[in-house]
Amino acid sequence: MIARVPDSVLLSTLIFIVGIFYGDLFSDIGRYLLMFLSLFLIIYGIYLGNSSDDRAGCMQEEERHLPTDAKILKITAVSSITTGLLLSLYFGAPAFLFALACSLLFLLYNSLLKRVPLLKDIIVGFGFTFPLLYGALIHSGDVPPILFYFVVLSFLAGFGIEILCDIRDREEDVLSHVNTLPVITSEKCCALITSAIFGCIIILDPLPFFWDIDAGLYRNYIFLFLIIIPVATFAVMIFSLSKNAGPDNAGRWITYARPAMLAGCLAYVLGVVFQDQFICFL
Repeated sequence: MIARVPDSVLLSTLIFIVGIFYGDLFSDIGRYLLMFLSLFLIIYGIYLGNSSDDRAGCMQEEERHLPTDAKILKITAVSSITTGLLLSLYFGAPAFLFALACSLLFLLYNSLLKRVPLLKDIIVGFGFTFPLLYGALIHSGDVPPILFYFVVLSFLAGFGIEILCDIRDREEDVLSHVNTLPVITSEKCCALITSAIFGCIIILDPLPFFWDIDAGLYRNYIFLFLIIIPVATFAVMIFSLSKNAGPDNAGRWITYARPAMLAGCLAYVLGVVFQDQFICFL
């Protein structure tokens, strides 16, 4: 259960990026901390639900301790999600209903939809946008263009990473009779799809430097310098996958892509937060 905490924390911290883009994070930090807590509990519960379903599927009759472990996981998952949903009521009915709908979708994913090729990857991509959309829904008024832009980037990143995970896990999925995209097509085909997705990210990532979508990023050379890190990483990844689309190489690039994605987030956050301190060349 502890192994799921870092991923849950990391995904939940995206709510603070919403506050940065809206410009009210530091003036309303208490509210954002409560948003973070509600998101963390929901996401953590969903992760545990996924673990309990996987464990239940691997049970054998002689392993009598596994049913008890799975039951504990399920009880903890339900308790965590329920507590997070109750906290979301503080932010109003729309936030609660959205969080409830997403929770049901992800639980359905855990039990059924993760066995549906491509759809499972799309749902995981949407999961990367869940905290951003949750925060935007709580706010009233117009959504900052940069937030909408970031939602698109987050979806593409999550979508692409999940296909890489499918390539990495192909042999295990074949043995488990799980029809993921690499199983029904090929590793090479999925590598091409992944390359196309991250190719889009390579184009979109530095675009705010050239397109006045946000004053903190437009013509900001520090943002451009920082965003080169994920752009260069993904470019090398695409080249590597074109030469070797095997599971080991895919797993290696999952390890490299995640820090690159964090660097991209950092570039956007620093560009918006410290726009007055950055030297922007117009």
